[in-house]
Amino acid sequence: MKTKLLTIAMTAALMLTAMTKVQAQNFDGPCLPPAHGLVDHQSAFCSIMQAIALSAGPNWFSTYVDITLDDLKAALVSEAPSNSTITIKSATQNTVFSRGRWNGSLDWNVANMYIIIVPTDCQISLEGMLLNPAEHPITIAGNGSPTWIGFPFSNTMTVTDAFNGFAVNNDIIKSSNSNSQYSRGRWNGSVTNLEPGHGYIYVSAPGSADRVLIYQSSSK
Repeated sequence: MKTKLLTIAMTAALMLTAMTKVQAQNFDGPCLPPAHGLVDHQSAFCSIMQAIALSAGPNWFSTYVDITLDDLKAALVSEAPSNSTITIKSATQNTVFSRGRWNGSLDWNVANMYIIIVPTDCQISLEGMLLNPAEHPITIAGNGSPTWIGFPFSNTMTVTDAFNGFAVNNDIIKSSNSNSQYSRGRWNGSVTNLEPGHGYIYVSAPGSADRVLIYQSSSK
């Protein structure tokens, strides 16, 4: 009798777990990373849509959703006029869409910044799970070298919060049209915030070693 009751209890527990997972898969609430206190099954099954406005010409792009390069390519092609030429560039490689096909190679790292060149203004939509910055550390090259970095958050963050405990004297952060330098415990310059959808170049201080950046704050 005890064995039968134990079997029934175990079966009920398994059924409850399965029901919970099904409910989580259809979860319509805010899609937040684990740091926000959601239990694992909620954050694991929840995806969101990120809309990014691109201007004609080069755009310093990054994403806060977990997508593949193919996802990005498909979004770009779906919004571009027919016979468009589209370019995606990393710091060392590029791939170009022309005459209906993509040519060239590009190493994809969802935590990096890429430059996207489009012929006209457009808006793309990217769907995926929210990135967890702790799972995507970025190696910042030392000794004055530039590193193309993404910004994996859905809300604006100050550079002070983003690089708290990481920056050293003479580090520089660049956006597509301005920059700031870290000196004596503070950032000075025009880049005061990091914005969702935008990418940046982090230039390490001369003489510094390679470092690993893990953003210190989370979006709210």
